[in-house]
Formats: sequence, structure tokens, C-alpha cells
Amino acid sequence: MSSDAAPLNGHSHAPSEVIDLDTSERVAAARAAAPEPGEINEEALARFDAKLEDMARKQREHTSKKNMWLAHHWAEDYDERCIKVGSRHVCRRCSALYGVGFIVAFAAAIASWHWPLSWDPLAIWLLCIPATVAYCGEAAGLFRYSSKWQTIAMVITAFGFGRGLGYELVNRWSSEFWGPVAVFGGLWFMFTMIGVTRKRVASTKANAAVLGAVAKQLLEHMESEQPPGDDETGLVD
Repeated sequence: MSSDAAPLNGHSHAPSEVIDLDTSERVAAARAAAPEPGEINEEALARFDAKLEDMARKQREHTSKKNMWLAHHWAEDYDERCIKVGSRHVCRRCSALYGVGFIVAFAAAIASWHWPLSWDPLAIWLLCIPATVAYCGEAAGLFRYSSKWQTIAMVITAFGFGRGLGYELVNRWSSEFWGPVAVFGGLWFMFTMIGVTRKRVASTKANAAVLGAVAKQLLEHMESEQPPGDDETGLVD
């Protein structure tokens, strides 16, 4: 059989050196395109960290929503603004206001333990002022939150709240209770809305600043990656 006879099954065989050259070129191209092992690990680690952070954020949100009826604050504020009762977080200010207030109310209504009745018209209203100033001032951003001073202010106001509640326990719809509740409660609600608006505005500004920084870094990176000698149209002179 001659050396130039057609191969069996119609398949041609390329020279071995061509096969080796083609294979080596593909291997070299694959190696050039593939990232370094360190880059793969860093990228995977960054994605893993981002996933963990997202899971932790969702868990905090779930915990906060579940405990909001007692805590009145998000999970990131628990250490400063809440106390822990058993396994539950309870708002620090509310625990002082209602805890002391209910004791004073029941002591006045049941045991008749209270200061002279002639003090009540003025004392109940005046005692509601400290907590109102502390709460509304902090919500409006006039001063920073202080667990110590907020608790002290709430305890003082709790005596006025409890004394007024004592009237309500004895006589329904008493003006000694509902008058201060309507006035000071209205102020608290109004300043709560102010505080919520302030936080939203601050969060929006912070997000805008972060996006601006990211955009600036991206532009700087794109400029640094531009090949030298390119003009504004991207063409080489």
C-alpha cells in the first residue's frame, strides 16, 4: 500500500507537530485568561463575606420586628436603648416610665399612698415636663441620647404619670389623667415623626455619599486602565 493512499473511514491525520503546536497555544491562552489562584480566593471570600453580612442583616431585621412591641428600637440600638428582661429586650425609657408609674398609680388608688391632693393639679403637669424635654429634644437632634439622663427624666415623670393614672383607676375619663396624656402624648408623637424624618434624611445623604465615592473610584479606575497614547476618542495617534 502506498504512503499517499486515502486513510480508512475518510479521516485524515494531521502531522503530530501541528497537533502539539495547536494544543500548546490553547493551553497558553487558557492560562493567560484564567485569574490567579489568589484572585479566585479573594473574590470568593468577598462574596462569602457579603453573603454572611446579608444573612446577619436579615436576621437582625427579623429579630427587631419580632421584638418591636417591647423593644421599640432596632437591634443595633438594643445595647444603648434597651434593657434585657429574661430573653426579651425592653425599651429602657418605657420600662422606667410604666414600671414606676404603675406602682405609684396602684399605691395611690388602693393603699391611698400619695402626696397631698392639693398638689395634684400642678404636680401632675410639672412632673411630665422632664421626660418630655428629654424625649423631644433627643428626637429633634438638640442633644445626643444618654441612657442615664433619659432614665432619670423618665423616673421623675413616672410619678406624675402614676398619680394621674391613679385618678383614672378610681374615676374613668378623669381630666387629671387624660389632660396630660393628650397634651404631652401629642408632643411626643409629633417629635417622633420629626425624629423619623431626620433619620431618613441622614440615611439618604449617607447613601448618596457612598454612591458618589464608588462612582469616583470607578472613574479613577477606568482612567488608570486607559492605554497610554489614547486621545479623547480612544484612538491611538
